[in-house]
Amino acid sequence: MKEIQEVMAPVSRPIKILQFGEGGFLRAFVDVMVQQANQKGEYHGNIVVIKPRPGEEAAAFSRQKGLYTVCFRGRSQGKLVEENQVVDCLQQVLSLGRWQEIRRIACLESLEVVVSNTTEAGIQFQEEPLPKEGAPAATFPGKLAQLLWERWQYWQGREDRGLLVLPTELIEENGLALRQCVLQYAKFWKLPEAFCRWMETCCQFRSTLVDRIVTGFPKGQEERYYQSLGYQDALLDMAEPYGSWLIEGPEDSRLPLGRAGLPVRFVEDLRPFREQKVRLLNGAHTAMVAAAYGSGLTLVRQAVRHPVLGKYLRQVMEKEIIPAAPLPQEQGLAFAHDVLERFDNPFIDHQLLSISLNSISKWKARVLPSVLDYLRITGKLPRLLTFSFAALLDFYTGEKGRGIGMWGEYPIRDEEEVLGFFAQVCRRPTREYVEKVCRREDYWGSSLTEIPGFCEQATMWLEEIRRQGMEATLQKLLNEQEETL
Repeated sequence: MKEIQEVMAPVSRPIKILQFGEGGFLRAFVDVMVQQANQKGEYHGNIVVIKPRPGEEAAAFSRQKGLYTVCFRGRSQGKLVEENQVVDCLQQVLSLGRWQEIRRIACLESLEVVVSNTTEAGIQFQEEPLPKEGAPAATFPGKLAQLLWERWQYWQGREDRGLLVLPTELIEENGLALRQCVLQYAKFWKLPEAFCRWMETCCQFRSTLVDRIVTGFPKGQEERYYQSLGYQDALLDMAEPYGSWLIEGPEDSRLPLGRAGLPVRFVEDLRPFREQKVRLLNGAHTAMVAAAYGSGLTLVRQAVRHPVLGKYLRQVMEKEIIPAAPLPQEQGLAFAHDVLERFDNPFIDHQLLSISLNSISKWKARVLPSVLDYLRITGKLPRLLTFSFAALLDFYTGEKGRGIGMWGEYPIRDEEEVLGFFAQVCRRPTREYVEKVCRREDYWGSSLTEIPGFCEQATMWLEEIRRQGMEATLQKLLNEQEETL
C-alpha cells in the first residue's frame, strides 16, 4: 500500500503561523482548522511547527512532507460522523537542532500568528542567562522571548510587525500568563526598554479557551484505517467532531477562521464560557464517575446510555447545575445537549477510571461551586450533587490506593496524602467517616459541615449505597425526585 505522500502533495503558501508543539491536539485542532479555511478560500497560509522537546527529530513529518490525515469520529446533531480531512498546510516541522532556521522564520514578513500547546507546566519562568545566538532557551516563554527579540531587531522595532500570540495551554488567563513570562525574560536579560514596550503594545497576547477531545493515533486499529483511506499514514490523528476555540478580545483579521464557518469566536470575556465548561462538562464527569463505576460500568458512553445513570446525568445538569450556574439558561441547556452527545461517542472508549484521577480536588473545583450556588439561590440542598459526594466516598473506600467494591478491586489514583487519609478513615462508622472527610478544610476550602444538612444527607445516601448497592440507591433517589416535582 502506498504512503500518504505518494498519493497527496503539499501546497506552497505564505508562512503565517509559527506553532510550538507538534502533538495530536494542535494537529487535530488548530492545524486542521487552518486547512479547512484554506480550502474555503478564507485564508491563505501555512504553518511552521517547532518540536519543543530537544533531541527529537522530525523524521516522520519530513518523510510524509508534512502531510497527515485527521479522522473525525463521533456524533453531531444526532448523527454519526465519520469524516476524514487531509492536512497539507504544515510547511515544515523543525526540531530545536535547527534553531538558526527557526530564528530566520521568526523574522519573515508574512508571519502573523504564534500558537502553542506545551502542557500547563510549559508556561513558566526560570532564571538562565540569555543563550548565545545558536542555542534556544530552556523554556517555551524563553524561546518565544528570543524569537520576538530577533524579530524586533530585524524590523527595527516597526509597530506593524508585532504578532498575535495564542497559547492553548489549559490554564486560566493563559495569554496574560505567557505575556508576563516573556516580559520577565526580557527584563531579566536586560533587553532594551523599547523592545519591552513593543511586546506590550504591538504584540497581542490573547487568552484562549479550547475544547475538543483528540485521541491521537489509533494504535492497534491502524490497518483498518489505512484500508479505509487507501494509503498508510504514520501521523494519522483521531478527534471528535465537536470543537470550540474562544479567543478573548476584539476580532483580529490575522486569524479569520470564523469566516470559514469554523468554531472560532472572539469574545469579550472568557470567564462565563470557562465556567460553563468546568461546571457542565468537567462537573458532569466528576459528579457521575463514582456512581457509574459503582454501578458496574467502565466507559462514559455506557453511563449515558444506562437507564438509571443516563437519567441521573441529565437531571444533574438540567435540574441542579444549570439553574445554579452564572449563565443564561438557554445557553446552558444547549451546551448540556452537546456534552451528552459527546459523552455518547461510540468511537471513543473513555474509561471512567481515567476520569477518576484526583477526584477529591476535582470535586472541589468542579462540583462544590454548583452545590453552594444552588443552596444560595434556592435555599435547598441539591440532592443529586450531594449524592455524588456520597458516591465519591464509597469509591474511596478500601485500602491505600486500592478500592474494594461489589464489582471487585480497582485503583484509586490521587495525591499520596489523600490516599493515606482515606485509607485511615474509610472503615470507620459511616457517620464518622463522612464527618471526618467533610471537616478537611484543606480539601474543600472550608468545612463542609457548615453547609446545613450536607453531612447528614451524604451520610444517609452512603449508608443506603452500602446497604442496597449504588444503582438501587440511585434509582430510589430519582424516584423521590420525581415525586417532589
